[in-house]
Amino acid sequence: MISTDFKESKMIGLSSRLKVGFFSIILISIAFSSVLKANEENLLAQGLSQNVSNYSSINYLKTGKSKRKLTYSLLPSKEPALVLVEQENQLVFQAGLKALLPLFDVKLKALNYNALKASFVDEKDAEDELDFRQELSSLNDKLILLEAKGKASQDPQKLKAIHSDLADLRQEKNKIENAISAIERRQQRLSSLAVLNFAEVINKRPKNPFFLMDNNYLYFVDPQQSRVSYQDAISGQNISAIATNYYLETGINVSSPERLEAFDTSILTLVSYQDTLLKIEYEDNLVSLTRLEDSHLTRFEKMLSATVLQPKKLEFKGESLITQYLWANQNERKTLEFAYKETGKRKNLIQVKASAQSSVFDPKQSSSALEKHIGVLAVAKGKRLVELKKVQTINGKKDIGWDQDIRNGIIKLGDETIFVSKEDYYGYEGLWYLASWMSLNGINQKKVFLINGTEPISLTATLTTAGEVVISKAGNTLYQFKLDEGGFVTQLYFAPSKQTLILINKDTETTKSNKAKVKNHMRTNKIVLL
Repeated sequence: MISTDFKESKMIGLSSRLKVGFFSIILISIAFSSVLKANEENLLAQGLSQNVSNYSSINYLKTGKSKRKLTYSLLPSKEPALVLVEQENQLVFQAGLKALLPLFDVKLKALNYNALKASFVDEKDAEDELDFRQELSSLNDKLILLEAKGKASQDPQKLKAIHSDLADLRQEKNKIENAISAIERRQQRLSSLAVLNFAEVINKRPKNPFFLMDNNYLYFVDPQQSRVSYQDAISGQNISAIATNYYLETGINVSSPERLEAFDTSILTLVSYQDTLLKIEYEDNLVSLTRLEDSHLTRFEKMLSATVLQPKKLEFKGESLITQYLWANQNERKTLEFAYKETGKRKNLIQVKASAQSSVFDPKQSSSALEKHIGVLAVAKGKRLVELKKVQTINGKKDIGWDQDIRNGIIKLGDETIFVSKEDYYGYEGLWYLASWMSLNGINQKKVFLINGTEPISLTATLTTAGEVVISKAGNTLYQFKLDEGGFVTQLYFAPSKQTLILINKDTETTKSNKAKVKNHMRTNKIVLL
């Protein structure tokens, strides 16, 4: 029973119940100050949004040369930090933190890099090469002298000894020449390594050694690559990604190349999956991909813009309209459902059905019985909203009901007849629709009666400047309805029990079908809600 009289209540309780099985409810925190935000959160709780900015593609395998836009955020704060545009397989800086700008400077200083690379020759190799060449020169001198002795000697024994010594010297010479060749090959490989800037590293993601030019320093970089388990910030899934750690071994200041410095530190780490860069760690900045816009998302946006996911106005021409409300009481969560549809032979009447557990209608009750309040309303002359009929059931069995004869001014309530004047009479479900009706039609005030048992209760309904409809009894607020511009009740506050009901869903058959269509498109095209 909804207790609308504070002190003396002679009313028969509104008894009905809604089995808590409409759907699994996700309790969300709705900011009452913003109806638009509340409506969007209703959709978000269902895994949807009408706004494409709340979606992302997870098509990490790039197809063709289509344009992509990648947005990265700082971790763990998730503040936007970097926006890159990818076209023709090149990532170009569009916006972001100044600290990340060096990564996207495409200019490479014009320097004699071959000469600078010579500074990276291993000191030991240089010393070894010098020693080997000196030793080789000495061996060549010995070979010349020994070969001359062999030519001058006629003694077979001496010739045999000379030839043996020559063989040993030539073998030693061959070893030294091979050692020198190995050093030269290492030097040649070093000189053949590419010189890249950060922008080229970001785009090419090299896995073999190279030289990195940054400001006035040229570094020798040895990439360390490994496979890692990475939690994707967009999908939330763990994926097997490739992490490349760019490790600075040595470097020179180009203005004093004779001094080779050891660094032994990581300058940059990139994590990529398929064709997509997921994470950048540079100095003290760590950013992860948090949104990917591509051709798949563009097609989805076009479909979404033409697909209504929520009814915008309290209209139900040709189909039923369902609204659902959540009452969170301590650890309990219960729902109240309203169903609106056209009725009557000419479909010119309005049926409003409220369904919930009895304890939702009357918080003082603990009954879990299913109550339904079904009212039939009509719009009479002068935009007058009247309730013609009311039936109330408990667990499917009729409890109470009444019929109104507008022409003769009487209401049949069971065995009783109530004579009525110009004021309009409503049941609980009628009051909800009345609030929407006043909001949509700009009706500032209306005297009404609530039939909540055997005695009609005189009430005043007032449309406030804040767009709320307040229903009071003798100056005391009973019901406070908050509404949006479409006439939907977004929140009801029942003052006697301090009960708050919050809108969590609104649907028609069309929007239900549209939601299924959108979700199927998302699955098929790898689109996720952020």
